[in-house]
Amino acid sequence: MSIRPLALGLIALAAAARADAPPAAGIPAARWEAEGTVVEVMLAEPAALATQTLSAPLHYAIGVVAMPMVLLQPEAALAWPFHMLLAAPWQARFNHQSATVSHALVTPALPQTVVTAFAAQWTARDGRPAFTLQLRIESYGLTTRSGRTLEAFEPKEDLCLAVSAQWTLTKPGVVPHTQALMLTPSQRDADAPPPICLPLARWAEDDGRRTRQAVAELGEVLAALLLQRLAAVP
Repeated sequence: MSIRPLALGLIALAAAARADAPPAAGIPAARWEAEGTVVEVMLAEPAALATQTLSAPLHYAIGVVAMPMVLLQPEAALAWPFHMLLAAPWQARFNHQSATVSHALVTPALPQTVVTAFAAQWTARDGRPAFTLQLRIESYGLTTRSGRTLEAFEPKEDLCLAVSAQWTLTKPGVVPHTQALMLTPSQRDADAPPPICLPLARWAEDDGRRTRQAVAELGEVLAALLLQRLAAVP
């Protein structure tokens, strides 16, 4: 089953990303191997943040929409520059918070976090044949509870750390077993915890400390869920 239609409405990071941030698309796959058992985790898409900033074309569009109002009510022309001046600090803060969170989403890298947590939780089972487990993360990032894009001037709306993935278990002489793994505001596996949801400002606090902590916790959750599913597969 393809998970791509369930992409959560995530927007790929663009102008909001820090110049020194490692590109999410370049995050390498992570791999762990022990006694013939192989675990691989990879990102199919860059990490994403469901926010957007006011671009130059949008500012132009606002001006076009406002012009008839100014013609009909000339006194509105006096208030318009003042309104834009008030909006500028909010926009600057929003941009800074978005950049901070975008950077924190990819440091630490989620694939390595999952593999490290899996290795720490793994217990070798005597007599169990070796296998290869691949986790392909289809969508990963922060999204609104409804899955829509968060506009620039909605700072109090919660953003949830969400992931949709697909894991495949391969054993010698057995048809590979593939299954979805969902942890989103609108759809999650029965044994998966609810995603962490916070306003953008909270995610950005202390240079994104809460975001990095949540990514590490997400890696542990994904590793635990994978181990539970392995135990259920004959």
